[in-house]
Amino acid sequence: MNEGNMVMFERPFFSSDPRSDTITLNFMKHHRFIFQPNEYVRVALPSGQQIKNQTGLWDSDFSTSFEIRILITKWATESINLQGVDGGNLIDWKGGTPSDNNNTGHNYGNIDLSKGDSVTLYYYNTCWYITNLMR
Repeated sequence: MNEGNMVMFERPFFSSDPRSDTITLNFMKHHRFIFQPNEYVRVALPSGQQIKNQTGLWDSDFSTSFEIRILITKWATESINLQGVDGGNLIDWKGGTPSDNNNTGHNYGNIDLSKGDSVTLYYYNTCWYITNLMR
């Protein structure tokens, strides 16, 4: 008898061709994303309004929160630029908005992720907090 044992498995979202809206279109079904990009691409995080529209929940009561993880495989030949958006800022461990690529055209935070990199993000109150970044 194995009392107290619990194991959870999930099927992550995989894409060798991620697009700017990949996470926004798929976060209701997946919270783990594995990318193997073959071209440099900007991938946007969902805004608070997009999360509200898809979940029916709103942040005014601070009840909407969840975690996502993103991994870039070792076989990736290019990188992604993960971007915060208006109403969904990307926040670093210092409380600021990181900027790995100053050519993105906005101030909502962005980080480049290349082969072998991974990031864990926690969404809370219209912000995406970087809780772990491995490069």
